[in-house]
Amino acid sequence: MNPEAPKNIAIHLGWVSLLQDLGSKMVVPIVPLYLTLALGASPLVVGVVDGLAAATVVLVAPFASRLSTPARSPVLVRLGYGISSVTKIALVVASSWLAVLAVRMVDRAGKGVRDAPRDLILAASRPDRTASAFGVQQAMDKLGGAIGPLVGLLVYESFDESFDAVFVLAFVPCALSVGLLFRRLSTDGSGAPTRFQGVVGLVQRRRIALLGFGAVGTVPVALLIVRAVEQGAGVATVLGAFALLRMVTAVLAVPGGHVADRFGARWVVVLGHLVLLTGLGLAQVSSSPASLWVVLALVGASDALLRGPIKAWLISEASTESRAVVFGMWSGVSAAGGLAAGVLAGVLWRGDGSLPVLISIVVLGAVTCAIAMKLDELEAVEC
Repeated sequence: MNPEAPKNIAIHLGWVSLLQDLGSKMVVPIVPLYLTLALGASPLVVGVVDGLAAATVVLVAPFASRLSTPARSPVLVRLGYGISSVTKIALVVASSWLAVLAVRMVDRAGKGVRDAPRDLILAASRPDRTASAFGVQQAMDKLGGAIGPLVGLLVYESFDESFDAVFVLAFVPCALSVGLLFRRLSTDGSGAPTRFQGVVGLVQRRRIALLGFGAVGTVPVALLIVRAVEQGAGVATVLGAFALLRMVTAVLAVPGGHVADRFGARWVVVLGHLVLLTGLGLAQVSSSPASLWVVLALVGASDALLRGPIKAWLISEASTESRAVVFGMWSGVSAAGGLAAGVLAGVLWRGDGSLPVLISIVVLGAVTCAIAMKLDELEAVEC
C-alpha cells in the first residue's frame, strides 16, 4: 500500500459508506410512497422502477471494473459516490414516474461505478486481513442503513409530510461522504486497465457462478415480511424487526471478518449459509408473527457472515491484476441474482408463499454443500 495512504482506510471508507447509506436509506423507503401518493403511480410502476434500477447495477458494474486500476480507483470511487449523492436532490424536480425512474437508474449506476474500485482499495489496504477490512466497511454501512429510515421518517413527519424535505436533507450526509473521499486514497501500483477476458481464473469463475446460483435461489427479505404481515404482524413489528436485522449485521460484520481471516473465508461463508438456512427453516415452519424478529435477526447475522467473507474468498487465489474484475463480476452477478430472485418469488407465490421459501432452502442447501466440499477447486485449470 502507498505509504501516504491512510492506515485506517477501512474505517475511513466505512464512514463514507455510513454517511452515504444514511442518506440513501432516508430516500429509498420514501420513493414508493412518493410514486403512489404524490405522482399517482400504480404498484406495477413501483415494481418497474425498482427492477430497472437494480438492473442498472448489473449492466454497469462489470464494465466499470475494467477501469479499476490502482491509479484510477480513487477517481472512480469519488465519481460513483458523487453521482449517487446528486440524485438525492434531483428527486425534488422529478415530477413524473419516468423522471423518478431516470434518477433511480443514475443512482444505481453510481453504485455500479464505485463498488469494484472501492473493494480493490479495501483489499489492498489490508492484504493479510482482507475479510476484516470488508467487515469494518460493511458494519458501518449497515449502521447507516439502520439509522437512515428513522431519520427519513422523522424529517417527513417534522416537515408536514414533505417529500421534498426528505430529498433535500438526504443530500447532506451524502455530500459529506463525498467530501471525505478527497482525503488521499490509493492502492499498490499503477498501470493500464485490466482486460475483461482472460484474467479471471477458472476457480474464481466457478465460485462466482456457484454463489450466483445461490443468489437466484435466495428468497427476498421483502417476501419474508409479506408472509409475516399475512400471518398478523403489524407495522411496528415489521419496522422493529427490520431495524434489528440491520443492527445485527452491523454488530457481527467485524467479528465475522476477523474469524474469516483467522480460520479461512470459505468456512465462514459456509457458516453464513447455515445461519441463513436456519432462518428460512424457521420462517417455513412457524406461523407466529413474532417469529419475524428471530427470522430477520438470523438473516442479518448471515449477511454479516457472508458479504465480506465472500469477497475475501473470491479473491483468495486470484491474481492482484484480476481482483477488480472479480469484484465487478460478483457485483453484477449478485445484483442480477437478487433481481431474478424477486421475480421468481413473485411468479411462484402460491397461498401462504411457502413454496419460494422451500425452494430457497433446497437451493441454498445445495450451494452450501458444494462450497464445503470444495467443488469449485476440482480439476481447476487456469484459462
